[in-house]
Amino acid sequence: MRNDNDNDIEHSKCNECTNDNISIREFLECRLIALEKATTVAAYGLDRRLEGMNEFRDQLRDQTSTFITRNEHDIVIQRLGDDIKYMREQFGNLFSRKEYEVSMANVSSDIRILRESKATLDGKASQLSANIALTISVIGIMLSLFGVVHNFYPLGKNDGTQPVAVYTLPAKP
Repeated sequence: MRNDNDNDIEHSKCNECTNDNISIREFLECRLIALEKATTVAAYGLDRRLEGMNEFRDQLRDQTSTFITRNEHDIVIQRLGDDIKYMREQFGNLFSRKEYEVSMANVSSDIRILRESKATLDGKASQLSANIALTISVIGIMLSLFGVVHNFYPLGKNDGTQPVAVYTLPAKP
């Protein structure tokens, strides 16, 4: 490589190249120096460009190392296909949206009918309770009437050993 002093001399020679009265040798040396400078600048630019491309290549290499391989992809796709096939076999008899809505309307009306039936049964149960209470009260009234009548008119013979209840009205004052 040349030192800075040589570059200054060559640069001064290049300035002389603009002069019209120069020899062919000086002209060719000036052209050679200019060509060397252009080559150096181009090489420097090319090195920078290649460094950028190497960085980009390294980045792509890092990125591709995280990608799924073709074999892994094929396995996943096959599993998904098997899952879809299984689901179609198992759930192939499912309703469409319209069939589902019709079915839900029928279920809703059935639920309404069951609620009304339950309310009717609850009402019958409370009516049954009222009827039982009425029956018990009627039996109680009948027994009390029988007891009152029995005290006044006992059944069987009264030989005097059985007390007869006599009700007397209180005297008027």
